[in-house]
Order: sequence, then structure tokens, then C-alpha cells
Amino acid sequence: MNHETANEFERAAAGHQSSGRDAPTASAPVSNVPETKARPSLRRKILVRLIFVGFSLVLGVAFVEIAGRFLFRSVADDARYYPMLEAHVVRSAPILEPTRKPGMFDAKFGYVLSPNATVTESRLGKTFTQRTNSLGFRTREIEPRLPGEYRVLLVGDSYFYGAMMNEEETIEAQLERMSGSDPQVKRHFRVYNFARSGYCTVQELLVARTYAAQIHPDIIILGFFAANDVIPNALTRIDDEGHFVPVAERIERFRNDLRAELGPCRHSVIFRILSLTNPFSSRLVYRLGQQPWVLEQNYEVLRQFQSFCRDHRYGFGMVFQHTTDSLASGWRAAFYPRDDVHRPLSAFCEHSGIPSVDMRREFLEAGDWEQFILKGDGHCSAQGVRKTAEAIYQQLIRPELVRQDGPRLGTEPLVTSSGTALGSR
Repeated sequence: MNHETANEFERAAAGHQSSGRDAPTASAPVSNVPETKARPSLRRKILVRLIFVGFSLVLGVAFVEIAGRFLFRSVADDARYYPMLEAHVVRSAPILEPTRKPGMFDAKFGYVLSPNATVTESRLGKTFTQRTNSLGFRTREIEPRLPGEYRVLLVGDSYFYGAMMNEEETIEAQLERMSGSDPQVKRHFRVYNFARSGYCTVQELLVARTYAAQIHPDIIILGFFAANDVIPNALTRIDDEGHFVPVAERIERFRNDLRAELGPCRHSVIFRILSLTNPFSSRLVYRLGQQPWVLEQNYEVLRQFQSFCRDHRYGFGMVFQHTTDSLASGWRAAFYPRDDVHRPLSAFCEHSGIPSVDMRREFLEAGDWEQFILKGDGHCSAQGVRKTAEAIYQQLIRPELVRQDGPRLGTEPLVTSSGTALGSR
């Protein structure tokens, strides 16, 4: 056996020994192929994509912002944007210059309708006619009161006025039909509707003070729509000359609160465009309407209304009116902080002894509330007007109409915590 053969046997034996259980593991052979990088992890992929999407969004928003400042110059311009937004939030005319209707301005009431006018309009597929009397109100002429006659004076905004309703569909007409068909009513019954579209409670108080002495009502019923009334009520008053006037310091405070509510987003053109839409402006109304100073001004107006009625022996009642944003559930209920305004106002009426009808409760208890609201408009439909008239008649009018004595509704004197009657005569 030569040396080469012996070496081969030795190498084979050595390999056999190293393959045993206690032998160390053989090292891997070295490859001449270049080593490749490991694939990126899933987390890293997601992170890269998110960065890309975020960068694209920022770039897109920046492009829209720049383009918006050229396409929507009125919105980008502070001097024009803020008056537009304020008018959207205030909603009642005329408090701020942009809300004044040309040719209709009136030094006493703010604005009036043309007297002895007949106007026929068509909206949302419906044609309706509106007629005003010699005083510019959508009601009959004031006539001498008959012996034993029971009279109602309605004051409010477009909900009582009868927006998109014909004469026979208005609350005034519905109430008189209900009284006429009630077998327990033996008295002559007449309703005067002195509501005007766009009026706030301060203007409605001025209307009552101006015309109640001519009408001699047994009860004055106030329509209150928080989404339209709560802000202008806080910004205006009746001056010593009996004129409806804005209060400069309150308007300045409102403007500061509005800008604070908008926050840093107010500098964005995209946000400004959104803020001028009805959903966002309605949210702003409720957000600003829950401010303590705004609510306190509304309480004061209602105190003045109640005191006026009590001093003149008129009954007094209120109707809280509602539309989609205060009736709907789901995201609308979360988006509109409506209860932060409605709840304290309702509690104030209850504490002050002001009888009130809450149409949200009436509509919701009836089931499908959407049948009571005009789609695409927000005012009451014909069914909604009838439902409102039924609630008013049953809760505010009929109890007084059928009884012969006792204090009139809403005229009981307020009593303080010490038991002292306020305003008693």
C-alpha cells in the first residue's frame, strides 16, 4: 500500500469520526456568489407608503389652497369673508350691514313687508300665494272686538308666518278651523298672525308692544326658533325711542367669539368655504349660542316679554320650533350641539312659569318626523304646520278658551326664593 492510498484511508476515517453525535458541526462552504440584501420588512413598506400618501395630501392641499385664493378671492379676503360668515350665523335681518334687504329697511322694526301686497311664488314644485294687510302683516285687518270674543296674537318668524304655505294652510287658518269644529267652544274665536320671516324675538317683542293694544288679545303666543333667534337676540335691543337697534359692544364680542371658535383653521380657504355652508354655519350657531352671555341676553328678552304680557293682562305662551338639524339622530346629533342651547332655554321657561310647547317632542312622538319638514327647505310641511297648530290649540289655547275664570296662561307673577311676588299689582 503506497502513501497516497494510506492518506485516503486516513482521511476517510477522520470523516467517519467527525460525523458522530458528539462531533462539532462542520462549517458551511464559502460561496463565491455575491451576498444579496435582505428584503424590506412589511412595517417598513407601510411606513414608506404612508409617508408618500401624506406628502401627496400635503401637496394636494397646498395646491388647492393656492388655487382657491385665486378662484375664490372673496373668501380669501378677510374684509369680505367675515361679513359673509357673520350674516350666515346671525341669520336675522337687519343687524349687520350685509343682511339688510334693499328697499325694505325700516327705522322701527328693522325691515317690513309691503302693505296690501299679493305675491305668488313657486318653490320646490309648489306654488303659494301670500297677502299682506294694510300694516304689512300676513293676516286680516284689525277689527273691533266682539262681545265675549277670544283673541290670539301670534308673533314669530317664518315658521309662524307660513313659509311656502297658502292662506288656508297657515297656523292662523288651522287654529280657527279647530276652534270652529270644537263642540265645547261657545265663544267667537279669532287669530291675528303678526309673524314676519327673518324676525328675532326682540323684533317680535316690539311688534307685540306696538300692536297688542289695537288687537286686545287674550293670549300672545311666541314662536321661538333657536337656530335663528338665539344669536340676534343677544346682539340687539329696543331703544328708548322704541326702535330695534344693534348693540355695538355685543356685536364686537360676538365677532371675537366667532373668530375664537374658528381657531387657526380660519386662515384656510378650504375651511372658509366649508364654514359658509349650512351645516357648518348651523354648528357655529349652536356653539356660540351656548355661551353664558348669549343665553343670559335671551333670558332677558323672555323676561321682558312675560312682564309686558303680565302688566297688560295678556296670557303668554311659547312654541319651540325645530328643523332637521335639531330633530335628526346619528351624526347630526353629534355634529350639532343643539341640546346645549335648547335645554337651558326650556328650563328657563319652566322655572319662570312660561307655558311652552316643544315641537321636537311632538314630532318625535308622532313617529316619522321627516313628514313634518319640507325636504330641501327646512320649514314645516303642511303636515308639520297642522301638527304645530294642534299642539298650540290643545296645550295653550283650548284650556283658556273653554274656561270662564282664573288667571290667564303665563300671567301668574314670578316668585323669588324668598316668596316675594314680582310684578304683582
